Amino acid sequence: MDRRAFLATVGGAALAGCGGQATETPGVSVGDLDQLGATRRTCDADVANSGSITLDGRDVSLEGTVVGDAICAKPTGQLLTGSGTTDGTVTIVIEAAVPGSRECEECRTRIDYEGAVRLDNRPETVTLEHVTLDGGQTEVARATTLTVETEPTATQSQNEPTDNTTRDR
Repeated sequence: MDRRAFLATVGGAALAGCGGQATETPGVSVGDLDQLGATRRTCDADVANSGSITLDGRDVSLEGTVVGDAICAKPTGQLLTGSGTTDGTVTIVIEAAVPGSRECEECRTRIDYEGAVRLDNRPETVTLEHVTLDGGQTEVARATTLTVETEPTATQSQNEPTDNTTRDR
């Protein structure tokens, strides 16, 4: 599938599924990811989509396995801000896509990947979704920023977060 067509399709589908709020920020292409690349590709009949996210302030690290249908497929993606019920939600959508019009061996393909992105603002929630072989989307991980307030110190304001914690699903 053409990358631009994918990004337009996934971005429109993801934003349309969020209530169609006029204030939502449109999707930003994978070019804004600091890095996204395959670490391993192999044919694997039993592979399933999986992933994890680490959220540290505005820095997001992700890794996972996305399922493709050709051994030369690569992970491609899109970063969507304001994609959930609040403006503080960011969704990263990953797909296994064959670049250009290359022909290669077709098989159920396991594509392990790693990526990172620095966001403009600290998100409340980051979700990682994969495009499935049938064109649907499935959430494979979620990280939420938790704020723990303590007594203010001389260098800390009362509302400043003191502990960032993430969780993987």
